[in-house]
Amino acid sequence: AAEIVQSKEYMELPCEQVCSIITRDSLDIEEEDLYNSTLNWINHNLADRESLILSLMEHVRFPIMTHDFLTKVVAKESLISKSLECNRFLVEAMSFHISRSHQNSSALAVKTRPRKSRNHLIMVAGGYRSDAEDAASVECYNMKENKWYPVNGIVPTPKRSGCCLATMAGKVYAI
Repeated sequence: AAEIVQSKEYMELPCEQVCSIITRDSLDIEEEDLYNSTLNWINHNLADRESLILSLMEHVRFPIMTHDFLTKVVAKESLISKSLECNRFLVEAMSFHISRSHQNSSALAVKTRPRKSRNHLIMVAGGYRSDAEDAASVECYNMKENKWYPVNGIVPTPKRSGCCLATMAGKVYAI
């Protein structure tokens, strides 16, 4: 999706089609990239498109962007700061990051929900085999492909059961 929203053809699409694309939960793109591509689309023909910023940015999920991106990129964008409504999106996202509250507002619920395609892998380590022995394997389930794959090069030592997996900075930890 990131390649598509950067293409020349995308830049020529009418607003309605761009809106149709950026509202999809199934879009396989980081929210920061979606924000940038939306700004690029507007800037491609700024004279005609600047007035469309609100109708597009209302579909960008600002609260799930990183705090750094919000403060270093979004807050410094003149098109955002010129629009009172777009500025409200930024304030809402910053407030969400500060409070980390998941309010019951349906609008906020949509804006804080990651696009579904971004969460398509499940990793499993250890467990019990059919002979009641602890397992020493690591496997990954790809929900998009509906397939299990062995993860080569990782052998839990000692064999594990009852552990939890966590990810941080691109690494997987078994605890």
